Amino acid sequence: MVLAALSSAPGKGVQAAAPQVTGTTPADGGTAVSVSTTVVFRFDQAMATSIPVVVSMPGFFVGNIEWMPQGVAFTYQWSGDGKSITCTPTGSLPANTTVSWRLNPAGTFMPIMSATGTALPTTTGSFQTGDNGGGNDCDPLGTPSGWGSYSVFKQGHYQQTSAGVPAPYPEAPFAFFASVREPAAGPAVTAASVALPGGASKTLQAIPGSGSLLFLDAPATLEALNAAYPTGLYTLRFTQPDAGEQVIPMSLPSEHPPVPHFTNYQAAQRVDVSQPFILQWDAFANAGQDDLLVLEIVDASGQTVFRAPDLCVPRELPVNATAVEIPPDTLRDDQTCTVTLAFLQRFYMSTTAIADMYGVGVVSFSTEMALKTGSGGAVDPAEFTGCRLLPNGRRELTLAGTPGALYTIQRTGSL
Repeated sequence: MVLAALSSAPGKGVQAAAPQVTGTTPADGGTAVSVSTTVVFRFDQAMATSIPVVVSMPGFFVGNIEWMPQGVAFTYQWSGDGKSITCTPTGSLPANTTVSWRLNPAGTFMPIMSATGTALPTTTGSFQTGDNGGGNDCDPLGTPSGWGSYSVFKQGHYQQTSAGVPAPYPEAPFAFFASVREPAAGPAVTAASVALPGGASKTLQAIPGSGSLLFLDAPATLEALNAAYPTGLYTLRFTQPDAGEQVIPMSLPSEHPPVPHFTNYQAAQRVDVSQPFILQWDAFANAGQDDLLVLEIVDASGQTVFRAPDLCVPRELPVNATAVEIPPDTLRDDQTCTVTLAFLQRFYMSTTAIADMYGVGVVSFSTEMALKTGSGGAVDPAEFTGCRLLPNGRRELTLAGTPGALYTIQRTGSL
C-alpha cells in the first residue's frame, strides 16, 4: 500500500544537520556510461533505512526519488551502515540518453531522512549513457517541480486472497491524514491544522528539514475511521509569514468509493508473460468525472513494472474501465508480483487557490492481490534452524524458507 508507508517515517525529534549527498556512481555529469550501470548515492551520515525508496507515480503522489526519462526502472538496497543506496537497473537503460535523477523532489510525502530525523534537501544530478538503446523525453510531472502542496486523505486498503470478497489489509488498513508542504522558493509554512466536522481540530506536526507538516491517524477498523472522520466540512489552515493564514474548506462527501474487487483472480495466478494478459475488476460504481482509477504492479524486488494511467507511455485508464491489458513481456517469468487497484474519489482539487501550490482532497479505497507468472517463483526448501522448550512444556520449532510459500509439516512418532 503506497500511502500506508507514511507511518514508517521517523517521529518528531531534535533538529540536526541536514544530510548531504557526498558522491554518486556514475559521477554527476558523467558521459559514455554503460546502459547496465548500477547507480549508487552516498551520504555524509547514516540515514533512516526504515524509509523505503518510493518512485513518484505521476498524477497520484510524489515519492522520494524521480528518474528521467520515465520508464527507467531500478531495485533499491540500503547499505548496512545506512550511508548509501544502491540502485540496480531491472533492464538496460536507454542508450545515448541523459538520465536525470532527483532525490526528495518537491511535494514528497515521505522524504529520505537521516537517522536523526532530518530530511535530505532536494538533490539532483544526471549522467549520459553510451550506445545500445533508445531514449524517451517524456516529463511525467503534472505540476511544476518547485510547487508546494496541501491535501486531506481518507483511505482504506484491502487484500484479496481468493475469488471472494477482499478483507482489510492485516497491517494499518485504514488511515486519515492531512499534509502541507511549502513551495521550494517559499513562503515557508510555519504552522498548520485541520478542523473536523463538529469542531475538533488536529495539529499538523513538522517533519524536520523537509518543509512539510503532517497529521496521520490510523484507526483499527472502517467503523472507527468513519466515526472519527465523518462526512462533512474539513477546514485546512496553515500560516505563511508573508501571506498570512490560508484557509481551505473541503467537503467530504457521504458516498464513498466501493472496495475494488478483481474478477479474474484465478487467471492472475498463472499469467503467461509471453502473451497479453487482461486484468479485470468490478466497476467503480457511481464514479464522478473528477474520480480516478489507479493501477500499479510491483515485482518481487519492489520495483514498479506497470502502471495505469501512465502519462509517458501514454496509457489511459478511464474511470469507467473494468479491465486493462498488460502487454507481452512486461512482467518477468516465475515471479510473484503485487497488483494494487485504487478507486479515488476527489472531493477537492485546485492549482489556483494558493500561489505555487496545488491541493487535493481524496477518499481512496484500494485492494491488492498477488499476481503470479509461470510458477510464481522458485520456492526454497524449508530449513530447520532451531528448537526450544516453552514454559508450558511444548516445543517450538523454527524454520526458514521462501516468504509466502506453503509448506507442510508432517508429524511422526519417531525419527
